[in-house]
Amino acid sequence: MRLFVDVDDTLVLYNQKGVNPYGAICGTPYIVNEPLVAFIHWWAKEHPDALVVIWSGGGRAYAQNVAARAGCSDVGAAYLCKDRDTLALVDKDDIVFDDQPIKVAARVWGPYDVAGQQGG
Repeated sequence: MRLFVDVDDTLVLYNQKGVNPYGAICGTPYIVNEPLVAFIHWWAKEHPDALVVIWSGGGRAYAQNVAARAGCSDVGAAYLCKDRDTLALVDKDDIVFDDQPIKVAARVWGPYDVAGQQGG
């Protein structure tokens, strides 16, 4: 089991309606999704041999930059570009947080659904 977390409008949240690509580096005001960050830390501690993936359509470097700003640089995450190829990496037993209804093998939890997860 792995944990996949999207960046924009999931790990960080914007007051603007709609999709906010690159918002965190374009000066769009955002807040860190603190319950999700706490869950990521809890999950990484509870599953030390499992993979945490923080990804974004903005690319690997953008995902890593925003994850660091959100306080997730210490969870040993892999950072990926979220695209058609990487979506195919998700297995049915994985946990996925994303604001978009992406088509993957696992259930997709929304950015505010963390309270329904263990440790959230």
